[in-house]
Amino acid sequence: MHLREVQETVKELKKKLDEKHGAWGPFALVTDLVEEVGEIAEAVKAREGAKPGKELSEEKLGMELADAIYSIAALANHYNIGLEENFEKIISSIRKRFL
Repeated sequence: MHLREVQETVKELKKKLDEKHGAWGPFALVTDLVEEVGEIAEAVKAREGAKPGKELSEEKLGMELADAIYSIAALANHYNIGLEENFEKIISSIRKRFL
């Protein structure tokens, strides 16, 4: 799925969720993103053995990463930002700076 498709899918889903549960504004979206990043950090710590007694599957880590992508797409949609175009720009910038 391309980033444009991700954003469109999130837009359609979020519209339905907003109708059912009430709209989330930008503050709720960004705090949700921060929460998801925290969950990724916890998942990586567990996966790398930094949390004794807690193991984590690759699938669980993948789901946490996907949750963050959802949150990023929802926030980008709120501000009408095209992630695909901006991602291409940042990749080009990284290549120029570091390769």
